[in-house]
Amino acid sequence: MSVVPMPQSPTFHHHHHTHHHHMSLSTSCGSSSSGGSSNTNSNSTTSNSSNTNTSMMKPKKPECAFTASGSSSERKPWVPVPKLTMEALGPVPEYNLSAQSVFEPFKFQVAGHDPILRLPEGIIFKPALARELWFYMNLSPRSRLLPWVPEFHGCIELQKDFLNNKKKSPKKNSSNSSMTPWGQKMHDEKLDSKPQTTRFMVMKDLTSNFERPCIMDVKLGTRAYGDDATESKMLSQSWKSNTTTSGSTGLRVCGVQVFQSESNDYFYFHKYEGRLVVPDDLKSVFGRFFTDGDNLRVNVIAQFITKLKELRRVIMDEPQFRFYATSLLLIYEGAQSSMAPAPTPVLKMIDFANTFPALPSGENDDGYLFGLNNFIAILEQILLDSPPSSPSEAQHLVYSQPQ
Repeated sequence: MSVVPMPQSPTFHHHHHTHHHHMSLSTSCGSSSSGGSSNTNSNSTTSNSSNTNTSMMKPKKPECAFTASGSSSERKPWVPVPKLTMEALGPVPEYNLSAQSVFEPFKFQVAGHDPILRLPEGIIFKPALARELWFYMNLSPRSRLLPWVPEFHGCIELQKDFLNNKKKSPKKNSSNSSMTPWGQKMHDEKLDSKPQTTRFMVMKDLTSNFERPCIMDVKLGTRAYGDDATESKMLSQSWKSNTTTSGSTGLRVCGVQVFQSESNDYFYFHKYEGRLVVPDDLKSVFGRFFTDGDNLRVNVIAQFITKLKELRRVIMDEPQFRFYATSLLLIYEGAQSSMAPAPTPVLKMIDFANTFPALPSGENDDGYLFGLNNFIAILEQILLDSPPSSPSEAQHLVYSQPQ
């Protein structure tokens, strides 16, 4: 059997990490050390409605000064490296668009800062950032990371008047064609503010093989700023890390859509809700992602654990890059049919806007591995706590895993 009933009242086991490097912040409004949100009501994260009620308005930071802990004389001053510019990248690989191409908004966008477009032939268009483009252009054809990142096809420049024509959402002729609330928000709010000409990165649409894709975007690592962050950006991102699950677990849920078989609709969860999750609730949030309404998809969880352990081996041996504030994108098929085999679940690293060259010393930030280890541990705990459909099935799924 591939499904068992959803476990009740899960508990999260804390992982104590002794040597990850992130700046702790103190505020005059009270401590904000580990996931210091006052919201401990996990019901907000596990409701069964297909749309959550929580506002998609950006929450305000507390009205108080926050500073890096330690006096200014004790800590080293923050010296950012210069921002990378598009010009400094040199010639960028161009993507050739066919004249017949018909763009539409990407309807399965669950997170991100910008609207994403797509073509029906299975490619998406994401506004280009110099640092992310640098990562794809410098990724060696022999890199062990290649299977873990989306296929990159080059760049294209699109005009603003062209983009504004694409602002209308896909025709809502079925539940399968409606847009995620987050995708709609990005298209409504962000397309108008684009410059006259916008460069887009062209990439494979990772959802194209799925009929009812269940998608989760999880930000990894304890540090959410790059080497080029201004001091105010460094402080605000450190505050965000320390007041969410990022600081204490190296994990933060940025967006979810899960297909619900009974209602034939999706359950959604956006990044502002993700910031309210406390560490003890992470397990129920992840469990919710693998639940189709009533049943926990234990075989899907087991497949992701295997993939996460494979990725961990690659990251532990990664000689070229340091990853800050990148996400893992998880996709699996929500439609369960006894007729056709479901497409293989997808696990990819995405969002490389804060990726930098590895340090010569080899002292790379280990917040990424810290998050990856916690992710694996929480998923294994969900399996172990689930009522097995046959004696020891869940234990077998965990303990038969490669380490």
